[in-house]
Amino acid sequence: WDAVLRLARRAHDAACNMPAVGLDVAITPEGPVLVEGNTTFDVDGLQAPEPGPLGCSALVTTLSAHLRALVR
Repeated sequence: WDAVLRLARRAHDAACNMPAVGLDVAITPEGPVLVEGNTTFDVDGLQAPEPGPLGCSALVTTLSAHLRALVR
């Protein structure tokens, strides 16, 4: 799991100018492999495990802050 997190963080750092990236990571016998990064992602899938609407989560605050910083 630590190797998966390291890979995801490296991919996130490489796409730091994007407000959000949906990362697909495969876990292989040789270790985790980044399959792809998507600039759009399925909000229904994100919302399913959450206790409430995404609009009431930290996702909105995080995306808003990132977009404000891009506009400046």
